[in-house]
Amino acid sequence: MPLGLNLPKNSKKSLTKMAEKMKEMQNQLASIEEKEYEGTAGGGEVKVVANGKLRITKVSISKKLSGDFEAIEDLVQVAANEALGKAIDEKERISNSATSGLDIKGLF
Repeated sequence: MPLGLNLPKNSKKSLTKMAEKMKEMQNQLASIEEKEYEGTAGGGEVKVVANGKLRITKVSISKKLSGDFEAIEDLVQVAANEALGKAIDEKERISNSATSGLDIKGLF
């Protein structure tokens, strides 16, 4: 039996609405991949930029920081985690919004 022939009317509407939301989410996620997210540490002395593909694209370290490489490494790590966290948070927000408001109880 083909899928969808015996679905209740409200289920068909929910499926259509879900498909529309999924398409919207895919478009939003694709646009996020082009965005950049900045993380900073040490009062802005270290900056890391990541894109929506969760790749580090730039690291900037102020010339004021010198000598204490262990501290600089820690600051880079903090800034990178902040930048990546911002990208991940936005992806999760968009993914979660795709199913908000949908009545999917009877679909499965």
